[in-house]
Amino acid sequence: NTEVLEGKNVKDDLETLFGFEIKIANDADCHAVSESIDGSGADYDSVFAIIMGTGVGAGFTYRNQLVVGPNKLTGEWGQNPIPGPMDDYEKSVQRHCGRIGAIEVFLSGPGLENYFEFITKNYLSSKEIIALYRTKEKQAVSIMNVYFERAARALSTVVNILDPDVIVCGGGMSEIDEIYNEIPKRIVPYLASDFFHTPIVKALHGSSSGVRGAALLWD
Repeated sequence: NTEVLEGKNVKDDLETLFGFEIKIANDADCHAVSESIDGSGADYDSVFAIIMGTGVGAGFTYRNQLVVGPNKLTGEWGQNPIPGPMDDYEKSVQRHCGRIGAIEVFLSGPGLENYFEFITKNYLSSKEIIALYRTKEKQAVSIMNVYFERAARALSTVVNILDPDVIVCGGGMSEIDEIYNEIPKRIVPYLASDFFHTPIVKALHGSSSGVRGAALLWD
């Protein structure tokens, strides 16, 4: 997202500038490292650690080691199209890059706010929407039911492909306590199975996981 860095070898430039080795990983990967080593994923071999905040991403670790593919894309589930069939709204929403129907535009905080505004013609912050939902206001309940269903659809692909031992949630949207009950209730119809035993848990270290994980890249 920092255009001045595009096409630049940032790692080499920083090492030249500072005179020592640099390790670089994105925030979701660092979050995954932190939570797998001594966080909510510490008791599991395979950890899919997601961030749902202003954007949506994830990192994947196996036995505390970050899994990084040849394209450096492991865990980028937020860029995938939401599993279908997509409704008319889902077919109409674009990311800034022009990609249509990406998971990120529905499960992020701004994604929830945009959908609420689309349905109600009024803007509320994600925190205000959740507060309204908890009062059982009819439209807010309907909108959050759609949000939970989209989250279940989105995570079903991860489970079908990786079947991680645990899913650890971070980012601002992970503070919605209801997701930890709602997603397991809704995900099974989208799985290649008739049961779902994967724990979905909140990150132990919260917003500190990213910076902790960056330090732990050296372990």
